Amino acid sequence: MQGRAAPAPAAMTNAGAAQNQAAPCPGAATLEEPPMIAPIPVAVPGVSSEIVPYTLTSTYYLAGKLKEFCGRLVKIEFVLGTTGTLIDRIGILKDIGAAYVTLEHPLSETEITLCDMYSIKFVTIYLESGPVMIRGITA
Repeated sequence: MQGRAAPAPAAMTNAGAAQNQAAPCPGAATLEEPPMIAPIPVAVPGVSSEIVPYTLTSTYYLAGKLKEFCGRLVKIEFVLGTTGTLIDRIGILKDIGAAYVTLEHPLSETEITLCDMYSIKFVTIYLESGPVMIRGITA
């Protein structure tokens, strides 16, 4: 056993490296191909250039469904904290974002409440076109 010498570590490393080299995949991009150029966005009159999240356009999500009722009187109930306390806000649904809704006070056009979308538990939508009495407030 003493007459045999172990192979040098450099020789093992080189031999292993030669075996682990992979051949290029068929159809893989080579360095000679020109880079792809992204199309330049063109402004279209009447269309916002802002990218609208899918959650705002699809009625499968709360924000998308609430968009159908903009301008309507609503009562929104919110969950507060870990105890599950419910509070509500009543107002005209004015705007819906990805994480918020805005309510206009039913008797004042100068008071707007910004609400957190993620704490909404229930939404009541009043479909009547006439005045609605809610807790003594006629809207």
